[in-house]
Amino acid sequence: MNGIYAGDMVWNRRACGKFHRIENGHAKERLRLQANRVELNGNEDWIVITDAHEPIIDRCTFARAQELRKKRDRGGKTVFGGRGKNSPFLLTGLIQCESCGHSFQGITMTGSKLRKDGMRVQTRYYVCGGYMSKGNSVCNRVLFRKEYLEEFVLSGVKRRLDNFLSGGGRRVLEKFIAEELHCGRKDPREEIAGLRSRLEEIDKKADVLLENITSANRKFIDRKLAKLRSERRTLEARLQELKSIDYKPIDVRGTVDGILARLSDFDGVFAEGTIEERKEFLRSFVSKIKLFPAECRERVQFFRIPLPVNGNSSFVSIAGVGFEPTTFGL
Repeated sequence: MNGIYAGDMVWNRRACGKFHRIENGHAKERLRLQANRVELNGNEDWIVITDAHEPIIDRCTFARAQELRKKRDRGGKTVFGGRGKNSPFLLTGLIQCESCGHSFQGITMTGSKLRKDGMRVQTRYYVCGGYMSKGNSVCNRVLFRKEYLEEFVLSGVKRRLDNFLSGGGRRVLEKFIAEELHCGRKDPREEIAGLRSRLEEIDKKADVLLENITSANRKFIDRKLAKLRSERRTLEARLQELKSIDYKPIDVRGTVDGILARLSDFDGVFAEGTIEERKEFLRSFVSKIKLFPAECRERVQFFRIPLPVNGNSSFVSIAGVGFEPTTFGL
């Protein structure tokens, strides 16, 4: 949604000043903890100069493009995009630096050594985006080997899966899936059975009233019958409404079988799946990875799996136990 294509100049999309930011048209002092962080400003704080230069496209085309983009965004959230979609780095977009708040990014370093095929040896690392963009003034120079970090995260996912599959996970998963799938999609059959039972009761009451009617109690019984008729019409209308619902029972057992089969094939997905499939699969387990470069430590936050066991939903690795970061520079 870059207005520069339509001839507009937009400033103050981000706040990256060390001491102040522009908010509501006025300079506002930034907190010390925010000083080295790049923060996105809301649209209301953007400073836009329209028709500042010759546009590349007309405004009607630009507006239509924005509508298409909004519809696409509403259709589903993309976990990663751009070059990160096809990059060889599995953890793209997941790692956050706890020192400066920037996201880590993948880089490839080419060494002087040659492989047997004559190509130079390449080594991949994860490095803080704050350091890459602004150097040591923002963050420390610490590189984490791609293989070590990814293997550490994957081993944590595998451990959780093993605990889940061997710890009574099927029973818990069936209950969890049933609750999620039936949320907002109530089975009408139970209510239909209840309505039919109530209609039978009404008919029986009406029959009893008609059998016991006399000239002395006719007015009383007529009132009772009128109430029963009114209730019966309401129940019949509801019954017809429920019958018109095209409801198909959900095969919870089959759904769970498919999920468990895919979970147990964790190694197969990573051995044969494309980089996009592996990234999507990993992101169904991992919510966020927080790295602490100064302490050589990381914390992986998982999405909750309903396990019938106690324990935290994250695990911590200390340098020397999980993996060792590389500290030499570019």
